[in-house]
Amino acid sequence: MTMRWIAAVLMLMAALRPGMAQEVAQEIAGQSDPAFLAAVESWLQDDEAAALADLGGLAAGGNPAAQVLLGLIDKTPSLQGPYLSGISRAERLALIRAPGGMSGQNWMRLAAAEVPLAALWVGLWSVEAEPGIVLQFIAAGEARAARVAVLALMARYKPGLLGLGASPDYPAAMRFAMWDVAMRNSDLGTLAAQAQAEAAAFVPGDPQRAMAGLADDEMARAAWVQSAAVAEPVDGLCAALCPETADICAETAFAGLGGYRGLMVAGTPSEQLIAAERFAASPKGQSDLLRRILLRIPVSGQASLLARASDGDACFGAALAAEAARYQ
Repeated sequence: MTMRWIAAVLMLMAALRPGMAQEVAQEIAGQSDPAFLAAVESWLQDDEAAALADLGGLAAGGNPAAQVLLGLIDKTPSLQGPYLSGISRAERLALIRAPGGMSGQNWMRLAAAEVPLAALWVGLWSVEAEPGIVLQFIAAGEARAARVAVLALMARYKPGLLGLGASPDYPAAMRFAMWDVAMRNSDLGTLAAQAQAEAAAFVPGDPQRAMAGLADDEMARAAWVQSAAVAEPVDGLCAALCPETADICAETAFAGLGGYRGLMVAGTPSEQLIAAERFAASPKGQSDLLRRILLRIPVSGQASLLARASDGDACFGAALAAEAARYQ
């Protein structure tokens, strides 16, 4: 590891004060409003037309929780269902964005003035975001957002990211990211051995074991996919849609997401607003997961994707085909 990277790691470790991620996440203003709760329930039932109109009205009326949720929907293509996809661009912008400029503006930017979580998201969308934002998302109770942040910072080759691994609050599900970052800047053979030693302590089947170069046990991985908390998105879908083949369905969905990295960004848009288990079990959560898989490849390649999915599990393949048909 170069001296520059050692210095960066030490500086970040010093900046991460002990217990910084032990702060208590605060409720977002407006999330207990009965009108907001009703709109969220409609949205989870996949009634986009009614839910988005209600959320838009609440956001315009100053409800920060509605502004945060609409901001995340605006930034997440898989959350934009067939209703949003079927209306004109002008109608879509008017429905999910705040007025301002030629294309409107994301509601999250307005919410950021008074909602710490919104300020974190706006910060992450900036190329200036610093690695400490990962632990700030953890402190806010937003585990998925923290995983998204790690991957975003990795893609930007952000200096100092490696030091996050020293924090006890760094998510164990993202240890592989620390190995990847370290191997860009040090002796590969030594670090590969270190990564394998760390991964060997993970539960059998954890995909990070194979990502570190250890033997891949397919049976153990299938069991991991059905039991790990971070696999809730695929478990929720398969339990609801394919209960008789839930194990095979979960493995097929996991592969469809592109494996572990794809799974890490799936799930509820905000744990503060919608519990992960509730989102995963909902029609919207199921359509979001299926849509994520479909969006991984161009439409021209979907026939092949659907064939592979059906080969893996006929029930899951049928669910994926039905989701694709909703956008035709």
